Amino acid sequence: MKQSKKLVTKIVAVAVAFSMTVAFVPAKADAASKKPTLSKTKATIELGSKVTLKVKKNKTTIKSTKWTTSDKEVATVSKKGVVKAAGSLGKATIKATVKYKSGKKTKTAKLSCKVTVKDWAQEANPTVSAELKASIDKYFSTISGINVVPFAVLANSKSQNAYRVFCKCNKVVKDPVEYYAIYNFYRDKNNNVKSYTKFADAEGVIDVYPTESTEGFAEVKDQSIITTFADQIKAAVKAKEIPYTPVALLAQQGSPDEGNFVAICKREVTGGNKSTTKSGYFLVGISLDVAGILTGNIDVKINFATPITLADEDYSIATAKNPKEVELFATQVKKAFIKDDREFIANNIDYPIDILNGKSKIHVESPEEFLALDLAFPSEFIEKIKKLPCMHMFVRDTGISLGGEGLVWIGEEDGEGELKIYNINII
Repeated sequence: MKQSKKLVTKIVAVAVAFSMTVAFVPAKADAASKKPTLSKTKATIELGSKVTLKVKKNKTTIKSTKWTTSDKEVATVSKKGVVKAAGSLGKATIKATVKYKSGKKTKTAKLSCKVTVKDWAQEANPTVSAELKASIDKYFSTISGINVVPFAVLANSKSQNAYRVFCKCNKVVKDPVEYYAIYNFYRDKNNNVKSYTKFADAEGVIDVYPTESTEGFAEVKDQSIITTFADQIKAAVKAKEIPYTPVALLAQQGSPDEGNFVAICKREVTGGNKSTTKSGYFLVGISLDVAGILTGNIDVKINFATPITLADEDYSIATAKNPKEVELFATQVKKAFIKDDREFIANNIDYPIDILNGKSKIHVESPEEFLALDLAFPSEFIEKIKKLPCMHMFVRDTGISLGGEGLVWIGEEDGEGELKIYNINII
């Protein structure tokens, strides 16, 4: 009997010790979990959209939270943790420095979320559906003074129920003008357009077409043509190493299988830090023969290409002019060099100017002196000029470089007034 009592006593003692040990383990785990965390550690958003990050208390008391972003061109973050796509494609790390109280101690936690910003999905078939056209027509019927006709769908955002549409516009009040523009149309749950933003503006773009290049051209009514000839067009563009992606057709000359096209092309430009990308649209001349091969020189054919200016571009450090004015002037300058239009160049230089020609400098005081120069632009120089994009250009406080190559610099005359060429480097 005594042995039984001793055995029972030992069993009880072991059970108590075990229960104390078991009770102690969760206490340690619970203490370790008392640290704030973010609601997301990874997120992907589209241009124009946002995501809200929240700090989870996890049984702590939050004293303060400071939000920062690693790249303001890709994503911004508010004091409340609202992350918005800023305009560039790429990745940004959103950091939250959180001061919190756990027990009696005040601590700091550094939390982060990797955010990827992507563009809208390109439309496989750019044809405007009857339903989308009716929705756009209904919306603009309430706005007087402007007629907007949807021409081609360039991209869509399913998450935002939105479409990016290339439109033909007709301003009918005051100074009537016809132009093309790109709009982002946002729709409600019933698929009615509720709002829009102007993604880009190509006002007057048709007026810059050379007559000889547009004679006989007609607007493309059937966007399925680009689907039929997408492979040939893409191959033709790729063969000439032009970094454009045709997404729709604006005009056509000749029969579909052997004609010339004016294509609406997308181009993505890598930013200065090489981790961000901006996208925009150009009008590009493309010529196909029966076999679908590019004929002629595409660089010559696109010397009338006018960039459709991204609304968020910023050259304010160098000029008070709006981005559209800057990029249209840059396009005109590029055309002048390609066509060897000495008169245009001479009349748009900010004199005096020192032209770097190889290792020597040529000092020029006036348009007359420039026109009198025995100066030939080398073919290598012109080939470089042809490839310079006239959008997302490198900018500093002294001026703007076409394509970021430093060959031609433009800026405001004497820091104010008209845009002028102030530096030419023939290298």
